[in-house]
Amino acid sequence: MRRLWLLVAALALITTVGRAEAPPPLDGPHRPMSDALLDNLVGAWRVRGTIRGEPAEQRLTAGWALNHQFMQLEFQGVGTVPAGEPRYEARVYVGFDNTSERYVAHWIDVFGGRFSGTLGYGTRSGDSITLRFEYPDGPFENTFTWHPESKAWQFALRAKLPTGAWAPFADLTATAAAPPAVPAGSTDTTALAEQVRATEAAFAKTMADRDYAAFASFVAEEAVFVGRSVLRGRRAVTEGWKPYFDGPAAPFAWAPETVVVLASGALALSSGPVLEPDGRRGGTFKSVWRREPDGSWKIVLDSGCPPCEQR
Repeated sequence: MRRLWLLVAALALITTVGRAEAPPPLDGPHRPMSDALLDNLVGAWRVRGTIRGEPAEQRLTAGWALNHQFMQLEFQGVGTVPAGEPRYEARVYVGFDNTSERYVAHWIDVFGGRFSGTLGYGTRSGDSITLRFEYPDGPFENTFTWHPESKAWQFALRAKLPTGAWAPFADLTATAAAPPAVPAGSTDTTALAEQVRATEAAFAKTMADRDYAAFASFVAEEAVFVGRSVLRGRRAVTEGWKPYFDGPAAPFAWAPETVVVLASGALALSSGPVLEPDGRRGGTFKSVWRREPDGSWKIVLDSGCPPCEQR
């Protein structure tokens, strides 16, 4: 009997230790996506090239969304549209399945449910990510390639023919576009919110690019940053943040999720996740941006908190 009790106790101890040492789940709401390559896609882009051999142009806006789990891309066609055809629009969500070690892509566009029902899967090679979609009429691939020297993206699309051969479908190049131009006196809050979102994304990119001078250019003269201490004024803020730009790797990253603009168009609130180098969400930032007389935006208030619910 004593031997039986010892065996039961040993099993209970093993179970308890196993539970205590169980690693955190690879996927879920507490494992936001961290991808240095896709970070380069955040912002507004002008996309030009050919689709089916014909000249094509699109606007693209990209940014992190849904608890930083997906890179959200919004494509919109530019220029004349053939009679009877809808203007091309697409909403694309690219995430990462850590358990299966592959990208996943939801591509939703104006062609409807049947042609948007296929989930794409992808892998990375160097500065390229190839997404493959097994459509009912055959496989289709879209390769995103980042060119750091020109700071441009190339989108190469190809389709597999019934013969088994691959044929090019589109070859497009995305170059950075300026934040949406909004007249200085405009109170179009939707357009202004997009401008603030693009400005916040560019502000965050200065950290990823290790560009201290660019960071300082976004800070208003009387800015106040609240963290472990209160930094008052542009000089104090930039000096206080300078250590974060030391070294080759960024100590953290952030991206706007929620942007709200006053009806007057004078001030805007931007908030979103702050991410640790390993991709964990370490906090939530809240920034107040002020619209300057020339129509640009400067950050005037900044604070953060531990991970908290976004409402």
